[in-house]
Amino acid sequence: MHDLRLVAPAVAAWLTAFLVAGRSDAAGAAALVASFAAIGSSALVVVMHVRRAGRDRDGAFRRATRRASPNDDGARTGGRARFRRPVRELVAVGGLVAAVVALVAAAAALDAARTRPTVLLAAADAGTVRIEGVITGLVPPAALDGTAAEGASEGDGTRPRDEARFEVRTTRLIVDDVAVPIEAPVLVFGTIEPNADGGAPGIGSSVAVEGRLRATDPGDDVSALLFADATALVRAPPGGLLAGTDTLRTRFVGAASALPGVGGALLPGLAVGDTRGVPTALDADMKTSSLAHLTAVSGSNCAIVVAAVLLVGRALGVRRGIRVAAAALALAVFVLLVTPEGSVVRAAVMASVVLAAGSFGRRPAGVPLLALAVIVLLAVDPGLARDAGFALSVSATAGLVVVAGPLAERLTRVVPRPVAAAIAVPVAAQLCCQPVLLLLEPSVPVYGVVANLLAAPAAPIATVLGLLACLVGGASPAVAAPVLWLAWLPAQWIGMVATAVASWPGASWPWLPGVAGAVSFAALLLGVAALVGTRAREAPLRRLRLAVGGITVLVLVLWSGLSLGGGLHERLSRPTTWRFAACDVGQGDALLVRAAERIALIDTGADDVLLDRCLDLFGVDRVDLLVLSHFDHDHVGAADSLAGRVAEVAVPDTREAASEGIVTRLASHGAVVRPLAAGASFAFGDTSWRVLWPKAESGPSAREGNASSLAVRVDPTSACVADCLSLVALGDLGEPQQDAVLADSAVALGADVLKVSHHGSADQSAALTAAIGATVGVVSAGAGNDYGHPTDAALAMLDAAGTTPLRTDLLGTITIGSAGEGGETSAHGVPERGDGAAARPPVAVWSERGMSERGARVSWRRRSAHRSRSCRIECHPGSVCPMGSRADQGLSWCAAAPAMRAVLHAVVGVDDRRRSG
Repeated sequence: MHDLRLVAPAVAAWLTAFLVAGRSDAAGAAALVASFAAIGSSALVVVMHVRRAGRDRDGAFRRATRRASPNDDGARTGGRARFRRPVRELVAVGGLVAAVVALVAAAAALDAARTRPTVLLAAADAGTVRIEGVITGLVPPAALDGTAAEGASEGDGTRPRDEARFEVRTTRLIVDDVAVPIEAPVLVFGTIEPNADGGAPGIGSSVAVEGRLRATDPGDDVSALLFADATALVRAPPGGLLAGTDTLRTRFVGAASALPGVGGALLPGLAVGDTRGVPTALDADMKTSSLAHLTAVSGSNCAIVVAAVLLVGRALGVRRGIRVAAAALALAVFVLLVTPEGSVVRAAVMASVVLAAGSFGRRPAGVPLLALAVIVLLAVDPGLARDAGFALSVSATAGLVVVAGPLAERLTRVVPRPVAAAIAVPVAAQLCCQPVLLLLEPSVPVYGVVANLLAAPAAPIATVLGLLACLVGGASPAVAAPVLWLAWLPAQWIGMVATAVASWPGASWPWLPGVAGAVSFAALLLGVAALVGTRAREAPLRRLRLAVGGITVLVLVLWSGLSLGGGLHERLSRPTTWRFAACDVGQGDALLVRAAERIALIDTGADDVLLDRCLDLFGVDRVDLLVLSHFDHDHVGAADSLAGRVAEVAVPDTREAASEGIVTRLASHGAVVRPLAAGASFAFGDTSWRVLWPKAESGPSAREGNASSLAVRVDPTSACVADCLSLVALGDLGEPQQDAVLADSAVALGADVLKVSHHGSADQSAALTAAIGATVGVVSAGAGNDYGHPTDAALAMLDAAGTTPLRTDLLGTITIGSAGEGGETSAHGVPERGDGAAARPPVAVWSERGMSERGARVSWRRRSAHRSRSCRIECHPGSVCPMGSRADQGLSWCAAAPAMRAVLHAVVGVDDRRRSG
């Protein structure tokens, strides 16, 4: 049995730190209340102890003076004594919990006052400020100014430029030439000058940078964000031990990165936790195969270092005290080498407690040790309660301590003990970490256990040999070279396993997102444990265990199966070929354009969660071109979430755009800003873009708001081989500006797809809508919005132009592609439209909630609130066809629709005809 007495205080400490971190007032109040509760509990325990001592003395006196009679109340007093003991223990545990809560809350209050000072929060509204401080983390190559930063792109195998940031612990804040000493963690978005040899400045380097501050939410791991106006300057390199460890790390990373294959990229992470050189594709494979934890330095690495020193010392016959001291010194050096992140600090604290206990010849128990480490660390840094890495580290350790032993014991019934232990360790760690991982990414790595069984045994070898090469390389690179190659072998094996497993079919299954997914998976694990993991000798308990476990597993398997089925159905039914995708971002605009291998996004909407959901749906990690039509919140509100993931930003050439903060912030993350006016054109992938509005002037236009919207036309080029459709996107232009576009345009405006202006408001130009003559018109509006969008007037204009409205408020996210192979029209040819203009090629549409095929004159619609449907309706040229259909195939559903309605009416008595749009 495990000693669980410290578990409740540890859980209480975590909850307290999570709730009050960064909130000084709430933390102070919680500390005060918990202090009174602790004092009261302590007093009650003392009173109960005194009364117990008195009763013991009275009982001893009575037994000494007389013999108990058969009718005395000894049985009753014995029963009361058995009742009083658990009450005393409960009160004592409650007092301990209250004391721990008071300690953590007080630490949170002090930490909030120190890291979120009033002057720092006030400076967030003071314009440009200057901060001075020291670097506290590894600087990614993308943050280096000049040629070093230019090389940090996808093309050379390093990480993309979304890491153009670094963390600084401020020492001084300068506002309007007034300097204030201050100590707070700040995350800087921008570049920094390289050191003398062209590399990244090391941890402990003194820097100065100017920019605009933005306060973070209470409880964040940094106090503020600073968006740099210029390159940060390095004032002094690190000194002391930090200088030595930085030199060792830099030399080792440089030497390891020169090794070939995936092994050279992974070795720095396996040895010293430096993952800056891991290519994006390899990083994704490591995550998909559930091997990313191997390059995240945590408890296992600390355990390897400590165990290696202790074993060598024992082999040499060194006394216990010297062995422990040497292991502690090695652990301290290791922490400096890999940087003191949350998981490393947790592991170091636990290893220190183990060493302290071992120095007295005691073997500490795992659960109390883990709980004590959690309490101590949260008291030192309450912000760790919100650190995902810290949560994963604790979860993995808990799995090893609690689950691995019993699981290995069960497995010994079918496999030898060494094999059982090798299987139990990764399985236990993976299962206990999975609920936390589901909060970060709602998917389950199907082959994670297999990948860990294949790769995990190589990790300690790579770590030990890599560390040895790092230390030896500081004195003699020539001697370190063969050790480095030996360390490369297991690193290469791990990378090969990750790449292979990630390529297997169904390597990752979708799961319920958020808290529901984490809770469902944890409940599923508990149900399985209740079913197979416990032993009940009595028949009623055994039947109860089977019933509870069976029902839990059945219910959650069904629930999870529905979730997996829905996710798989969505992923399988989602078209793989499309040209345009209108994201459902509520009352806002966000339109994806796919041009060969490149991705453009026109506006972002206001909700970054909805935008990220859409980007994840289509597997978009990086946007090559972000078009901000104008700067209303419903068009650019989520743009900050793309900072660092955008290569270029196109904005209207206006004074408003030049002064917008979002443009400056995107530029500070490495995006190239391109102001555009009517007449400008450029190539992008297999498309050509031409700007229709705003009018070109001698300088930036004074237009603002909707009237300044950047309107563009997108056409396929001769290089296009699939989904070769054209688009006109009008931003939020009103009728006068739309009429001006029609009057001033030097090119034909006809297009396959129209992005309807201003969410389908009545402020539209019927003449321009008719001139464009699109097959479909995308209307991006929020369900049940208060503006009445889209209006009947706008829908009537689309209907008059022969344009089918596709509404995100009804259909959710929508994709548009070509119904013919290679983007060509179908075998039926291109008939003439009623207005005399040439008809457009058939357009294939997929929608998240089902399609209403109005363009095919079909009004029957099936909608699903929780999964995607693609109604298979075959359509004629010039009509709207579902994604994947062919316009030249057999008898169409279009002709069968009236009969279907008649059958529905006759069978169920319902006329299911509905208006579309």
